[in-house]
Amino acid sequence: MLINTLVLLLSLYWIAETTAFLHASEVAFLGVRDEAADLKLDGYHRRRQISTHQYAQPVTKPDDSIIDQGTGVTRFQLLSLQYTPVESGTSVGLVPRFSKAAADAWRWKDAVLGDGRDFFVPRPKTLQKLGLYLQEEIPEIQECIILSNCARFEILVALDGSLDSNDLSLAISRRVIAQAEYYQKKVDPATKMMVSSMDWPRVVAGSSDLTTLGKDSEQTAEELQSLWTHMTELTEIMNHLAQVAVGLALRPRRPDRPVQFRPFSSRDAHILLQLKRTVEAFSSSPSPSPQLAQLLKFALQAGKAARDTQKVPELSALLLYGSGDSQKYSTQPPPELLQNVTDAV
Repeated sequence: MLINTLVLLLSLYWIAETTAFLHASEVAFLGVRDEAADLKLDGYHRRRQISTHQYAQPVTKPDDSIIDQGTGVTRFQLLSLQYTPVESGTSVGLVPRFSKAAADAWRWKDAVLGDGRDFFVPRPKTLQKLGLYLQEEIPEIQECIILSNCARFEILVALDGSLDSNDLSLAISRRVIAQAEYYQKKVDPATKMMVSSMDWPRVVAGSSDLTTLGKDSEQTAEELQSLWTHMTELTEIMNHLAQVAVGLALRPRRPDRPVQFRPFSSRDAHILLQLKRTVEAFSSSPSPSPQLAQLLKFALQAGKAARDTQKVPELSALLLYGSGDSQKYSTQPPPELLQNVTDAV
């Protein structure tokens, strides 16, 4: 009887969460539908046309006065986890394998932070709590923003300037492995089932809940440290964030897939909404990150401009080939044309 009651309560909670999500999806769709393609039926052919009037508005540069680019006051660093094969020695030579450290971290990231397979940041409260945990554990971190979606796991921080880059990446790796081990060993199956479909920040452990890493876990953390792409220059970070927003950044989770620029794809454009929701989540955090949020706002402007035919006239040449979302109603543009448009963007 108790089990049946628990199942009923969980079902009702899931229905309520789903209803709220669908309502949010409808509202968001109404808000961004002008960014999507308008399908028009013409006989047996469909042509996808893009409404760009929203992006045609003048771009006003955000106030960058809060970004301190002085010497030694605030430094920005970005860590992007690379989920790529590494070579392993065997009796027959070197063969590719996936790093266990990366696999464990990515599996935990998908389960706890969400895999981003919808159009929204799925776990804003959980992301906030992880950011606060990293700030508490690593005092040099003044601000922290975490981007988690199906293609990437990235941690953007603002430092007070006193922490070495290698020390930072190792410190973050240790905390990620500690959280992954806590989730794997301490969180019960029923909670894991609930976490798979809702924002549940309790699964991010506090410092008092975690134990010191053992020898094997320390080695895993050191292996994970070697798998981060570490950016320490502001220009490099800005270029990377802009490429993510535009859809030209390499996808660490899918190293075997070439990056193809599809400016009119609604699937690729959902990264803009993910970035926007990320900014909103960390702006409302108990410890907001105004400087890092400003960097993401710059990236969002780049992502919108890269899809605007008035700002990049070369984009118009791709309209005839469709959005790229459907092989049935889209065709592949000539490589030379696609390269020219990509260079212009």
